Amino acid sequence: MKKINLMIGERVGLGNLFNAIYQSGGLSLSMLSTAQKIIEKTAISEGERKAVDWKIDTVTNSITWNPKKDKGVEVELNEDQVKLIEEAIVAKNKEKQFTISDGHIVTLIEKLGIKLDDSSN
Repeated sequence: MKKINLMIGERVGLGNLFNAIYQSGGLSLSMLSTAQKIIEKTAISEGERKAVDWKIDTVTNSITWNPKKDKGVEVELNEDQVKLIEEAIVAKNKEKQFTISDGHIVTLIEKLGIKLDDSSN
């Protein structure tokens, strides 16, 4: 088990990461089950949303919040969950599918101790 404090951006990034995997070829049922458990553990509560001034812009399809008010939540991930996150990040990195809006994934990588081989840059 790995305990880490995840900020809202990192948790939103996880959801986006799993959506990207799904769109690029799908998830096996085992992967889907693991991803759902991660999403449940990292869900952003209504109380958190209020505390950080969470806003959804339906015109730009974007979410904003006040990161200074984000205290994060401690999340415990098992080995399979960390492995799925790592596999998703490695796959997306290999295809060079990250954009500037994925910046929160960088801190997630650091917190999980994921090592990336970027030798093909």
